Amino acid sequence: TCPIELGFEQAEELQVYPNPVRKTESLNVVLDSKTDYENSYIIYNVLGQVVSKGSFNGNRKELNLPTTITTGSYFLVLKSEGKHQSVQFIVRE
Repeated sequence: TCPIELGFEQAEELQVYPNPVRKTESLNVVLDSKTDYENSYIIYNVLGQVVSKGSFNGNRKELNLPTTITTGSYFLVLKSEGKHQSVQFIVRE
């Protein structure tokens, strides 16, 4: 077998709040003010399974978490202009 490692840079200009976020709350995503192009995102759980995906424009966006999301740690991976950025967040009751 051949191990595969996926590396994403930790984005300084990508922030999420509140963190931790409640299951019933929206996750606010704040991007660098210079970022005004379309962004696609994927939310992964710690097992690497896709929990949610979509896209948005602008430098601030509110993501509604799926109703099926459980408490735990997740990764938001943002793809824009061929660049991947990630940030970890926690979901609580």
